[in-house]
Amino acid sequence: MAPIDRIKFDGSSDVLVCKWPSEKIVLGAQLIVNESQEALFYKGGQALDLFGPGTHTLTTANIPLLQKIINLPFGGKTPFTAEVYFVSRAVVPGQHWGTKKPIMLLDPRYRVTIPLRGYGEYAFRVTNSREFVVEIVGTSGGADADDIASTMIESLIVSCIQQAFGEFLVNRQVSALEIPAHTGDVANLASEQLRTRYSTFGIELINFSIESINFDPNDESVKRLRSMLDEAARLDVVGDAFRRNRDFYHSERQFDVLQSAADGDGAAGNLMGAAMGVGMGFGIAGPAMDVAKRSMDQDTQAQKGRCPQCGAAHEAGTKFCSECGQKIATLDSLACSECGTENAPGVKFCNNCGNKMAPATCGSCGAQLNPGSKFCGKCGAKT
Repeated sequence: MAPIDRIKFDGSSDVLVCKWPSEKIVLGAQLIVNESQEALFYKGGQALDLFGPGTHTLTTANIPLLQKIINLPFGGKTPFTAEVYFVSRAVVPGQHWGTKKPIMLLDPRYRVTIPLRGYGEYAFRVTNSREFVVEIVGTSGGADADDIASTMIESLIVSCIQQAFGEFLVNRQVSALEIPAHTGDVANLASEQLRTRYSTFGIELINFSIESINFDPNDESVKRLRSMLDEAARLDVVGDAFRRNRDFYHSERQFDVLQSAADGDGAAGNLMGAAMGVGMGFGIAGPAMDVAKRSMDQDTQAQKGRCPQCGAAHEAGTKFCSECGQKIATLDSLACSECGTENAPGVKFCNNCGNKMAPATCGSCGAQLNPGSKFCGKCGAKT
């Protein structure tokens, strides 16, 4: 075959990469590269000089990498051998993918393995002709877009889809049967992985979509998993009903306790009844009991801290009222029956007069008198 002096590829736009049929080339030959194409010289397993769109006259000056290998002499139309690949840089749209065989996935919640299938579309383009020819085409003689797409479906796309399925199930902790409702999320996971994988082959993923994720409803494992999901849903309904009844029972018991307190005698019963009304008005029985208890505690503390003469409040341990000067007997102190001096609890003799600190008794009826009493609480005699 005579050396070629004009190199050009005008094939179909569906062809992604094509190897020029002849390897015999001469210096001075014209290389014509169309728009959205690149021409790559390839020899000895190496991707060498790369040409963009335009008309190029081959000389030793514009093929320096090839010149270095074959050591062409300067001048003349010296023949040489090299492979030329025309690579399309245009976007390849509308590529279909699908799982020829079901992908077996383990349900993370019920530990049942079921077969899933899926299909969709994607688009891509070559961004690095050197990497693409070396990694994908090699010395196979070229391939069109359909051949390349078929290779990707069998390897990269299916493996990334399977990995995306697994990651989604683990991260979301949903049943495998619920994946068809999340095709968008799964597609996003798969496209991220595909972009990374494609970049190593000099390819850019333009878009990726999942049109359907489905499973065979007649598969035994799918039937078993459906049965588990139905049982889990039934138990959830029963559990919710049980919790509602339990909460209602607790509320009823709290209402009964408050009602009993409200029906009781005395101020405590009245206070608890009022608290029950407030609590139930807010729909909260438990806090109503706390309100009543705090109110009674506050009243008790108020009674302990007020002057018996003028009613002024005073701190615990105060001996004389700061408002009227009235002497205030503390609840835990003991007055001497002889001199009236207040003594600390447990003292056997008065700190003032030395009198024995025995409980005073009424001279008329012998009843025990409270400290500081002026009249007997039993017979009314003056002490």
